[in-house]
Amino acid sequence: MTIDQFIFECEEASNEQTLFNLLHNEVKSLGFDYCVFSLLTNHPDLNLPTSRGLFVSSMSSWVQELIRGQFDDVDPFRSHCFYGHGVLTLSALKTSDQFSAAQIKFIQSTESRGFHDRVTVALKGAAGAVASVDLGRELKGRPPTRQTLHKLNALCQHFYLAYCQLKSSAKAFAYMTLTGKEREVLEWSAKGFTKAEIGVQLHISSHTVDYHSRKLARKLGARNITAAAVNALNRGLIHVTY
Repeated sequence: MTIDQFIFECEEASNEQTLFNLLHNEVKSLGFDYCVFSLLTNHPDLNLPTSRGLFVSSMSSWVQELIRGQFDDVDPFRSHCFYGHGVLTLSALKTSDQFSAAQIKFIQSTESRGFHDRVTVALKGAAGAVASVDLGRELKGRPPTRQTLHKLNALCQHFYLAYCQLKSSAKAFAYMTLTGKEREVLEWSAKGFTKAEIGVQLHISSHTVDYHSRKLARKLGARNITAAAVNALNRGLIHVTY
């Protein structure tokens, strides 16, 4: 998948799990088995607390310890997320002489515990918020090329942007109100009725249904009334019985 295709798919994602699955599938195609997304600080603009391992592709004992924060004091990857930017690789750390004995031991233990070729992408949000994506392989492989690292950075950065936009929309939906007529239009649309059929059910013209449909699409950030109905269902704004 190209970056442009990935961006398009992210924009179409209706929930965070779908969004994370898109990222995981892409990094897996680049040779990485493990993918761990974490919020390393509170995200006040989204009303989200710190959350280590918010989404994890596959679990191991090392990943569990990482999520619990057992390595925070000696993990240079974590420091990179707060004080650096972009991508940090295990191979880059191995050539540095700026680490303490404890940090060197940690770096060496990373691979001995089955988390090979670690790559961490630092993600910076609004109001000083910090997040990260940690990637790794079950088996040691060739160090990722510069081109691969650029693509990994682009994928993770856009994933984070899409995640924040999705959560921001969810926050807005929490305060959204629908009129009775808007709710009826959405509910009939969710059942698969056409605009003309909805008009018959609600005793209004198809032009009036079209007016409500366009207004709802804008209100729910959707391309059309069908997508708006799906969004409303996912957010619990409407409930449909068949």
